[in-house]
Amino acid sequence: RDLPLWPIVQLVRALADGGADGVPEIPDVFDHADHGDADSDELFWHLRRFLETKAGQRPLCIVVDDIQWGDERVRDFLRYMTRWTEGAILLVALARPNLFQRWPDWSSTSTHLELNLAPIADEHIASIARRLLADRASEHAVGYVVDASGGNPLFATEIASGQPPEAERVPR
Repeated sequence: RDLPLWPIVQLVRALADGGADGVPEIPDVFDHADHGDADSDELFWHLRRFLETKAGQRPLCIVVDDIQWGDERVRDFLRYMTRWTEGAILLVALARPNLFQRWPDWSSTSTHLELNLAPIADEHIASIARRLLADRASEHAVGYVVDASGGNPLFATEIASGQPPEAERVPR
């Protein structure tokens, strides 16, 4: 769904169990979040309180992928969580480098740790390609996977699992 905070609301719904274990039931404010018309301060407070209560029972790791595609409310919620959350919650927000083009001030909080992942070396991508291509592992096919993946092992796996063309290698 293309609604503000939809992934966050879905996370909370997945964690909710109707209050049976002492965790408050999902407040009505979440119903409004589905439609994007909930007050941000109230919604963020309820979300944070719910997650903190869950984390009081067992540590909680929340992974949000591709935050560079999130809207302003997603960004604001993640920043709110980094500033105000207490308890055993690890928030991992994954993004591509263009995050800083869209939100240059993203890293201005003191509560974050930024890890930049460089592309994997060509020889390691070639090793992945050879293993996955098996009997189709011509040097041309391996070179294609290396060039087309850009050092991303997921891309290399997906490309090698398909049918690499026997045409010219992709230029870098």
